[in-house]
Amino acid sequence: ICIFASIMSNEGYEKVPDVENGTAPVAESSYDDLDDDQAAVLKKLDNAMTMSHFDFSMPAVDPAELVSQGNSFLQSMFLPTLTAVATVLAGLALNYQAQYSLWAETAVRYFPYANALIIFYSSVTPLSNRFKDAMKPVFDKSAKVQEDVCDRVGMITVQVDTSIDAIQADVKEVLKPIKPIIDNASSKAGPLKQMDPTLDIPDASEIDEEFDELQGKVGAKVKDAQKALDLEQCIPGRLKSLDHFYWQVIFPILILALVLQLALAWCTTSGTMPTAKTTTTRYLRGDPYTYYDYESYPAAPALRHLKKEPVDATPPPPVEDTKDESPVEEVQEEAVQLLDEAKEGVTAGVDAAEKDVQQAVDWTKEEANQGMGAIQDQVMAIQAEYHTKQLGYELEDDQYASQKKGITIIVVLSYLMSLLQMAVVFLFTSPRVKAFGMDRGMSKVTDRTNRTLREYGVTTTVEDIMGTRMGRIRKKLLKLFHSVGKIQHLLNKIPDIPGLGSGQIDRVEGMLGKAGSKKQRSFL
Repeated sequence: ICIFASIMSNEGYEKVPDVENGTAPVAESSYDDLDDDQAAVLKKLDNAMTMSHFDFSMPAVDPAELVSQGNSFLQSMFLPTLTAVATVLAGLALNYQAQYSLWAETAVRYFPYANALIIFYSSVTPLSNRFKDAMKPVFDKSAKVQEDVCDRVGMITVQVDTSIDAIQADVKEVLKPIKPIIDNASSKAGPLKQMDPTLDIPDASEIDEEFDELQGKVGAKVKDAQKALDLEQCIPGRLKSLDHFYWQVIFPILILALVLQLALAWCTTSGTMPTAKTTTTRYLRGDPYTYYDYESYPAAPALRHLKKEPVDATPPPPVEDTKDESPVEEVQEEAVQLLDEAKEGVTAGVDAAEKDVQQAVDWTKEEANQGMGAIQDQVMAIQAEYHTKQLGYELEDDQYASQKKGITIIVVLSYLMSLLQMAVVFLFTSPRVKAFGMDRGMSKVTDRTNRTLREYGVTTTVEDIMGTRMGRIRKKLLKLFHSVGKIQHLLNKIPDIPGLGSGQIDRVEGMLGKAGSKKQRSFL
């Protein structure tokens, strides 16, 4: 009686969600009170009932399936590395030539931007090839999503039917030694009821009927769901073809790489390259010294005075007197006059000559002083310009060294930028990252599939079969297993009942047979 009461109650079981009535008994502990075969069958039923909370899911993507067959990281960096070496050598050559050529100076000024374009162009092909090679397995797997999901949905029927068949076979095997006892008890139900009015003889055929009702209930619904599945809309457009992926993913990344290279060139140019202010007064090496035009200096007028002809100090001839006199007197007067004039002329000439000589000496001294001052000024100007040129050459040497260092830094930074971009691309196209991304994408496919399965009743049917129906079978088996011992014990006691011999038992059974099935059921 205690065993029977424990069977009918839920003691010893924990409450878990159930599809139909909200609770289903699941054993907390092992079935120690049953034999090994019976316990094994019930454990299989418990495991099958875990499928009652049905949720379709795709297996995680194996990173080994997404390994690309393209170039390695070092192979992809070969061309950018070679380009960087050639670019830095060309930049240093231009910087050296800029000391002698204006066009080279202009080329050096815009070298960072040219370097950015060259380094970027050298990395375009490796970046594109890496993307294409790395994403090819992803495209192949995405193209098979519809087929793979439909195949796995079809496996639902196989899994459910296989589980049912396996459990049914095990149950039949366990019930083989029990069925004779149940059949015997059914034939002797009257005396057993007299011995124990609360006795309920289980019907083993009900368990077979439960299993028979489960066959084929899932297959038709699964086929309808397979036909209705449309997973194309769950696949992102960029993963549908290489052309879509190039324009939606690769091309924007390449544009970003170019912008980063140009931004790096702009940032480094402001700190290392020459500006227009530092190059407008350059002294190009190799040019001959400028011919110094003395006429352009302030002392030139004084120098020009040194070239004037000397002043003519000869006195002008005397004016002739035309008065009418006698020849003798005229001759005498003319002689006296000439003598006086000669004396005066000699005296005046001597005075004028002395004066002119003195003036010439003074003028010569003054002009000589002015000429010497102009020459000194011109020499100082020449020396100043020479020192200015020397200072310019020294500044150019410093500028050349600075530009040489700047060119090297710019090329190295551009190369490191290209290296970083390539490393990021290889990181985000590694098998593990691709598998993680595909798993995230497959979650949408899983959600879509689960909605379709619920719409077409697959989920409800599986939960009903593996939850409610298996729960009923488990409950009936538990009752059967726990009742068979009591029934066997009562069957063994039937010959020992006082006043109830074998003849009386047969007579009672005959009466029950004549009464008909209705009375028999009522009696039982």
